[in-house]
Amino acid sequence: MESKFTPFIGLHYGITDGSIVDGTATMDDKGAVYGAQVGALYAITNNIEFEANLAYSKSNFDSDIQVNGVTVANAKYELDKSTSLYVGFNYKF
Repeated sequence: MESKFTPFIGLHYGITDGSIVDGTATMDDKGAVYGAQVGALYAITNNIEFEANLAYSKSNFDSDIQVNGVTVANAKYELDKSTSLYVGFNYKF
């Protein structure tokens, strides 16, 4: 008999690249987000699953701050920890 419950663990990694523009000031950010996750899937039917996931992430990025096109500051940021929980449903085609 096949179990309807499937636990999982994993790692995640992503790239941060964004800009904020406010009048003549611009802040450009580039960096990385990484961490670990644990969760479970529960098969409701053959096509529908319920998913719950807990993720722990860290991130770091560099920021260039410009006013009128001239770089006025550089900063390094680090998010020591971020914990997130999500739940959802998956539909398999």
